[in-house]
Amino acid sequence: MYSTIIHKLFLTCQETTLLLEVKNNLPLSFIQNIRLQIHLYICKNCQSYHQNLKTIDKILEGNIMNPSAEGNNDLKCQQLKTRIMKNITNEKK
Repeated sequence: MYSTIIHKLFLTCQETTLLLEVKNNLPLSFIQNIRLQIHLYICKNCQSYHQNLKTIDKILEGNIMNPSAEGNNDLKCQQLKTRIMKNITNEKK
């Protein structure tokens, strides 16, 4: 019985990251939002993922809203991808 309650109340990290991605585009239900907040309160890794996601969104939004007059967005995009991959590789170590 307790395991059923725990599984209904708490999200896994995989479910949490999915909801964080969905939340950027669609509103979450009240229950989804509560479960997400509970998991983020408890899990430091998902908190870090959430912060990284917000940072990436801000960077991308800034590049879309303020495109370079020089037209070198492809270079900036490639540099951003390189930095992200480097950070991901460093976090895995």
